[in-house]
Amino acid sequence: LIQIKGAYKQLQMKVVLFSNFNCVLLVLVLAGVANVSAFQAGLTYNTGSKWLGRKYGVVSATSAAVAVADGTYRRRGLTKMMPTCLVQSNVKIDPEEEQKFISAASKLVAEGLGKPESYVMVASRFAAMSFGGSAEPCAFLELISIGRIERELNKAMSAKLCALVEDHFGVPQSRVYINFFDAPRENFGFNGDTFA
Repeated sequence: LIQIKGAYKQLQMKVVLFSNFNCVLLVLVLAGVANVSAFQAGLTYNTGSKWLGRKYGVVSATSAAVAVADGTYRRRGLTKMMPTCLVQSNVKIDPEEEQKFISAASKLVAEGLGKPESYVMVASRFAAMSFGGSAEPCAFLELISIGRIERELNKAMSAKLCALVEDHFGVPQSRVYINFFDAPRENFGFNGDTFA
């Protein structure tokens, strides 16, 4: 099932599926459209065991045939899930405030990376730390994801995460480091298996 959102809902299109043992690549062929510059697409597809869905951002449509961004799937599910955000700080906050931070960070990561929040993990812990030789408030974050770790997106996520840490922990943004890591799916375990 393909859903087109925005001004081009009524466009007729042809769906072409190329498949091999490991993946399915979805290609949209737009019929009779000359001036479409971009559109948003969401898709739901049947893996054989259950329905899974994924929303996509803007996809260029400068030619008649366009491949949906990140439209490659494993048979057992989406390859590009599992974002994990690990937070360490030498500032101890009360459990209620920490839970508010975790909930906000989970939503931020899901929305920022365009991934289902049901696959997002956030962990926060207190640690003895120093930054620049000083034990003043500081924080270290790791954002791990299979895909979606890229230059411009990292900058946007850095701004949002640093602001969130400052709001909840009182740590100046100039004393926050973030490590962005694009994890190979074969190196990340889940449910007794890996994402490979």
